[in-house]
Formats: sequence, structure tokens, C-alpha cells
Amino acid sequence: MTERLAESDGTAAFPRIPGSQLRSVGPLSTQTSVKYTLRSVDEHWCATDYSVDYTFRDGVSTHNFVVFVTASALIRDSVLATSRAPLFDAWYVSDPALFQDSAEELLETVQVGIAYTDRKGSQRVDLETRPVSFSDVGAQYWADYLSLFSEPFGSIPTQSIADHYPNLRILELDLNDIARSGHGVDSIQQLALRFSTLHRKDDAFCYWYAAFRCHIDNISLDVNEFAFDEGKPRLFRIFPFMPDCEVDTSWCTAGDLRNPNVDTWLQPGHGFSLLWRSS
Repeated sequence: MTERLAESDGTAAFPRIPGSQLRSVGPLSTQTSVKYTLRSVDEHWCATDYSVDYTFRDGVSTHNFVVFVTASALIRDSVLATSRAPLFDAWYVSDPALFQDSAEELLETVQVGIAYTDRKGSQRVDLETRPVSFSDVGAQYWADYLSLFSEPFGSIPTQSIADHYPNLRILELDLNDIARSGHGVDSIQQLALRFSTLHRKDDAFCYWYAAFRCHIDNISLDVNEFAFDEGKPRLFRIFPFMPDCEVDTSWCTAGDLRNPNVDTWLQPGHGFSLLWRSS
């Protein structure tokens, strides 16, 4: 899950989810790795390339992968607890005026690979990622994907579809479309996900957090293509919001940035932010 931050301390836009209402069921990834590459695009924009790999205990009984793309802070802050999709991710666009264009640009970069059990019970591995095409879920079906459209969530009342039609897209990928087996997908054992997002350089933040429970084994950060600002070195800082993460949180140059030392379980909403500023 990715999102741009809005305040200088790197915490203002973290998802605000009541701990007692987080999903206690759903996918459980026993091996998870995140590779995070930040690069300059032009004078005003930068891009983050994400590579996220999951290995699920017992598999996830579905053949669909759902992505919630939203410019609504309310949806952003509740989607982890209210999603009805077995396997999903969520991406936030901070500028509502750029929502549709940003969503289209993001979807053009998505690549997916899977390992799965087919309907005949055979194990299949097809983790080489390749471009995919999502289908938009019609607004009349949104309540089947987010319970917030059919019932309240904590202090949040049931939401009107009309209010969120301009700032939410629910997209679905039928994983049968990328499965090489002719017998269809019964459950997903592994998911490899690749995508890119654009950010304004003056946002000065971006971050990732887990959409479901997972054991994080590796976080790899690469900022070498974003190391300088008009000839001056940029400074970077990692801000983890997860348990048992060993990392230097002081400001440093790209050459001195070290990957977090992680070997821990994450709950939905745990993750890290990467901050930058001029030296």
C-alpha cells in the first residue's frame, strides 16, 4: 500500500485505524520483501518504483486481485478494516484534482506474477511479472467490496456512493488471465507485484504499509537516482512505524542510507516512510 505524506514530521497521513477493528482474518504472508526505488523524473516530479513479494501461508482462496485507488482520506483510513476482498491493495492519490490522471498512469505500470494451485490441485509457478489489465467495478457493486457502503464502521456512518464517485475507483484483476494452466486458479500461494507512482518533489515524503498481516524479511531502499538537488546532495531519513525494526533514523546522504534490519511480524497499517530534504 502506498501514500504520500502531508506534514513535516512524517506521521500526519498515517492511516488512522482503530486497533480493535483491524482485520483479524484474511491473508497471512509468512515471507514478504519490499524493494523501494526513488528516482528523479524532471524538475518537479519524482517516481517511486515498488517491488513487493508475498508468500502466503495456506494460500488465499481467490482468483481475483482487487486494488482500491482513492483520493479520499476517509476511504484511505478505513479500507484496511472494511475491505471484503480476500486479496487486495490500496493506493492513495493526495491531490483530488489529479486523481483520474494519476490513477491511469499508475495502472499502466502494474505488473503481476503468481504461484498458485489450480482447480485440479496442481501447483503452478509463474512469478515472472508482466503487464496486466484491470476492470473497473461498477459503483452499484461497491458495497460488495467495501462494507463501508452498506454499514457503519466505528464512528464512521455508512457512506454514500455518490459522495465518493469522483474520488474512488475499485479495480479487479482476474488472475486466471495470467495463469498458464488451462484449469484455472483455485488459490494463490505467492504474489509478485510491481508498480510505480509519481510524486511532486516538494511533497518530500512517500511511504509503504502492509495491507494485511505479514512477516517482513527484507526492505531494500535505492535512492541513488535521486541523490542530488540542483547539484547539492539530498538528505534522507527513514521513519519506521513497525515493531522490532533496527534502523538509523538520522538524516544522511544517499551513499550513507542503510536498509532497515527487519525480521518481524506486521499488522495491517505497519510500514515505513522515506523522507527527503535538501542539504
